[in-house]
Amino acid sequence: MHRATHLGNPATRFADPLKTPDDLRRTLQSEALREDVQLVLRMSGYTGGMDDFLRAAAQAPVLALSIPVGSVPPAMSTRRKGRPHLPRNVLWAGKAPIDAYEFSFLSGERRYRVVTPKACSNFWVEEQLPRPRHALDLSCDAPANSARPEIILDSSVEHVRRRGCAGVWREATTPRDRSPQGGATKPGARTDAKAGV
Repeated sequence: MHRATHLGNPATRFADPLKTPDDLRRTLQSEALREDVQLVLRMSGYTGGMDDFLRAAAQAPVLALSIPVGSVPPAMSTRRKGRPHLPRNVLWAGKAPIDAYEFSFLSGERRYRVVTPKACSNFWVEEQLPRPRHALDLSCDAPANSARPEIILDSSVEHVRRRGCAGVWREATTPRDRSPQGGATKPGARTDAKAGV
């Protein structure tokens, strides 16, 4: 375990200190830091897309965060002889909580959180568990006197096929053998859906 008592040393900080969320966005999207940011992501175990990361850095809501003394972040980037370095399990043993920024985003089927202390820009990325589950939101605008629509789970193509009120088939991806309500359903099972759901 690495023990940290001070942040912001110009020789070891990842980038300049941050004062606003826009500072964070500029740092993570900087062309000058692009290779270093990518290296920290790889060392953090990030397996998502770089485009997703950059899009989140530009657009995701950025929240203020206070990291208490005694906390053990899973990692924290720094520099060693100018090169990015990523110590693991960093015990914060300073005299005050760490003021930081955080944002979250999805890439592939995983959700990630990026945390960046303001004093040093020593960011890290971590996967947030549990992983997101697919959901399907169905609605029906059938007239009150029409027959109830049917939902047919077709496991052979892993799609929910829904016959709409006008008899038009629509498709939406959903996990295998799961009903839209989240309960387990056997392949080929048939479920009725009430109008207006």
